[in-house]
Amino acid sequence: MQTRTFHGPIAPLDLAKALVAGFNRGNLRAQAFGDQLKAYVQIATPGLPTSGGKTALMVQLTAIEDGVLIQLG
Repeated sequence: MQTRTFHGPIAPLDLAKALVAGFNRGNLRAQAFGDQLKAYVQIATPGLPTSGGKTALMVQLTAIEDGVLIQLG
């Protein structure tokens, strides 16, 4: 699992909405859920891909004292 920290006045849910806006198009589907302290974004291929099989990525966003901690897995 990869971890990154982003510093500044940003809430996890705001960043989650931006990720959904960037990835919910074409052959990917993205959905976000959570609250202002912890949010999750799931980015996945649609149900019936023509090749390559189904794939998905979960992004966990957690509020910390001076920013947001992001984990990919």
